[in-house]
Amino acid sequence: MNKTAAKKASQNKFNQPFNLFWRLFLSMLTILLLTSALSVGIERWINAKELNNKMQLQVARLLIARQNATAALANDDLQTVKHLYRDNRWLMSQMRIVDDKGELVLPKSRRFRSESNQRSHYRPATRSEFQHASLPSNDFNLQQPSRSPHHDSRLAPSFTDQPWEQVSADISNYPELEDTTVLSNSGKTYIVQLQPRLSLRDLMALRKDHTLIRVSLILLFSILVCYWLSRALTRRIQRVQGAVHLMSEGRFTAAEELQNLGNDELGMLAKDVSKLSTRLANSELARKQMLSDISHELRSPLARLDVATELTRDFAPEAGHYLDRIEKESVRMNELIEHIIQIQSLQMRQNTLDIEAHQSIDLYDLLDEIRQDVCFEFQDKGVSWQWQLLHEGGLIGSRGSLPADSHKIMGDPQQLHSAFENILRNAFTHTAADSSVTVSLETFTHPKQELPYLKVKVIDAGSGVAEADLQRIFQPFVRLSTSRERLNPTSNKPSDNNPQSSRPHKAAQKKYNGYGLGLAIAHAIIMVHQGELVAYNRQDGLSGLVIEASLPAHHT
Repeated sequence: MNKTAAKKASQNKFNQPFNLFWRLFLSMLTILLLTSALSVGIERWINAKELNNKMQLQVARLLIARQNATAALANDDLQTVKHLYRDNRWLMSQMRIVDDKGELVLPKSRRFRSESNQRSHYRPATRSEFQHASLPSNDFNLQQPSRSPHHDSRLAPSFTDQPWEQVSADISNYPELEDTTVLSNSGKTYIVQLQPRLSLRDLMALRKDHTLIRVSLILLFSILVCYWLSRALTRRIQRVQGAVHLMSEGRFTAAEELQNLGNDELGMLAKDVSKLSTRLANSELARKQMLSDISHELRSPLARLDVATELTRDFAPEAGHYLDRIEKESVRMNELIEHIIQIQSLQMRQNTLDIEAHQSIDLYDLLDEIRQDVCFEFQDKGVSWQWQLLHEGGLIGSRGSLPADSHKIMGDPQQLHSAFENILRNAFTHTAADSSVTVSLETFTHPKQELPYLKVKVIDAGSGVAEADLQRIFQPFVRLSTSRERLNPTSNKPSDNNPQSSRPHKAAQKKYNGYGLGLAIAHAIIMVHQGELVAYNRQDGLSGLVIEASLPAHHT
């Protein structure tokens, strides 16, 4: 039953009318159709414009030829007209001369067909768009324009026996092409008729001339549409990717904005990611709450255990050695519970700032105060402290070369003191005996936020951490005994020649055994202060661990 319901739900998701598949399919189909239509439309517009220009030129030539022919006819000079036909057969084939009875005078050819059967009309321009070539005035018996009584039955001249290889002009768009009647000196009447046309070779030349323009327009339109489609898809994918990345860092609330990314496959994926983030956030909150509740509940039996221990000490003085052990372990349990409660409290308000508890802190002075404490505590180990001050990656000599507020930050002094003390104690604990811990303080501009930041690097000379364990180093209760011993075994191993060398080793074992919570507390505090804390092995060819903390600076 559950499988059937899940299958139906899955089918309903992907059977929506505008899911991602159909959107991609229809988008690509629309691109192809629009590109084709645009190409044909632009080509026709350009060709029509060019044909209009060519036809106007052809009309102008015919008008000049008609002027010469009518002048000769007016003088009864048919020989001159025949020479005109012989000298330019293609042009003169578009002009014919008939007498007043409708008999064909020129040209003497059978290539002229009926207009009703062969004429292909072309409308390039209106009269207002066409300025015909002006004809000089003459004294001939030329009547222009006048409609011949034989106009309706006149024949259209054809250049070849294949009329589909030519384009003729529609003479209704050219009033100057109306039939012209000529009265010769001898009294004969001639009617001159014009029918301009273009050959197929002119049309083919137009197609060849505009190939580059057509291809360029197709490419431009396709690129623009594909870019828009790609951006529309990748923008949503990037939002999902960014939310998942933030979820991997523990920021589960970042996926709440994915609820409104559409109803297609990608939108459904975004909604599922949002639901997953909500469940993970609730699960993480429940885990933290349970651990906090358990820690609080353990306080009561531990308090009763302390009371029972004191009462037993009064009634059984001889058991004092065992009671001391019980009391010691009870104190350790109370400390552990306090640490757990502190971590849970910091993690639960990781994204909220307690502005009232924050004040301006000089980070250099804070680190120097911790330096005095840890150097005194670890003096038996022979570990020294080395300062490094940097500005934008460059080493500087002293603090005097920087403004007075260069190392100022806003934060809770007690929390930040605890965080850096845990980091420095961890470094002094794991570094080799008679070595040094380098602490660098750098001012820089954050590359993403473009704001001033402070970076603290703590570099020890220990055995380092396995690369696979670097991601776990800030988790609670993590002890990396396999790759990073609580003490460096090689540097602190007692020597046969120097029995005194075992003293620091035993003291360190007594002092520095922890619960695996120090770096977890430091990480939680740095994150609460909108900072970053990372760890990596030294990259200068020496063994050791580098813990790097970055915090936003506060310039007054």
